[in-house]
Amino acid sequence: MKTKGFTLIELLVVAAIIGVLAAVGVFGYNGYMKSAHRTATLTQHKTAIKFIKSYLAKCDLDRTTTVKISSSKSINCNIQNSASGINSLNNIFIRHFLDEGWKNPYGDTSPVVYTGRNSSQDRDGRMRFDETECSSGSSKKQIALWVKTHKEYYPTLIAKRGWCGN
Repeated sequence: MKTKGFTLIELLVVAAIIGVLAAVGVFGYNGYMKSAHRTATLTQHKTAIKFIKSYLAKCDLDRTTTVKISSSKSINCNIQNSASGINSLNNIFIRHFLDEGWKNPYGDTSPVVYTGRNSSQDRDGRMRFDETECSSGSSKKQIALWVKTHKEYYPTLIAKRGWCGN
C-alpha cells in the first residue's frame, strides 16, 4: 500500500524554516519602524524651526508690533528676550503646533511639543521648548527647541535679529 504525505521530520524542518524567516522579518520591520519614526520626528523638528524663524523674520520685515501666525494666534514682535518673554512666545508656538494636530511619531500620547527646564519629560518623538542664555552669564535669552529620538537628543537655538547681538 502506497501513502502520500510528508513525514514528521519534513514538517518540522518546514516549520523551523518559517520560524526563522518570521524572526528575521520582525527584526527588520522593527528597525524600519524606528527609522521611520526618527525621520518623521526630525522632519517635524525642522518644520517647527523653519516656521518659528520665518515668523520672527516676518516681524523684522513687516516692522509691525504683531504678526498673525494663525486665525486665532499672533506673536508680539516687540517681546523682550527675557526668560518670561521667551517663555510667553514659546507657549504661543506650542499651542499653535498642538492646534494644528501635531502628534508624536513614536505613538506616545503625551503632547508632542511642550515647555520645560529639564529633560525629565523628554521621550522619543517629543520636542521641548526652553529658553537659554545668548551667551554665558547673559540676561538676554533665546529659544532652545530640543528634539529627542532613539538616536539623537539636541537643541536648536533660535534668536530673533537683535536678541543676541546678531
